[in-house]
Parts: sequence; C-alpha cells; structure tokens
Amino acid sequence: MKCLFERYATYMNHKYLYRGHVFESRYKSCLVTKDDYFLQTSRYDMYMTEEQIREIKKM
Repeated sequence: MKCLFERYATYMNHKYLYRGHVFESRYKSCLVTKDDYFLQTSRYDMYMTEEQIREIKKM
C-alpha cells in the first residue's frame, strides 16, 4: 500500500502541480448559491444513492 500511495501522490503532484501529501488536508466544501446548481447536485446525490442501494441489494 505504501508504494501505491507514493506512486499515486507522485502522479497527482505532477499532473496538477500539487505539493506534499495527496491526503494531507481536510475535505473541502463550497457553498452552493445558485438554485440551478443546487438542483443539479441534488440529482447527482440522489442518483448515487439509488445506485449504491442497487449494489448493496445485489450482495
């Protein structure tokens, strides 16, 4: 796992010009201020939830 994370960190740092550890900071969120964007993100969340439920039922 250590090797995998090191390679992934190197890839991400090179591709996106990041520095340091890939998972070093907290999760970042942003405030949704436009109604249409809120609806779009809500649909995405509902779709993902339904998809996850289907996957769980398959198990």
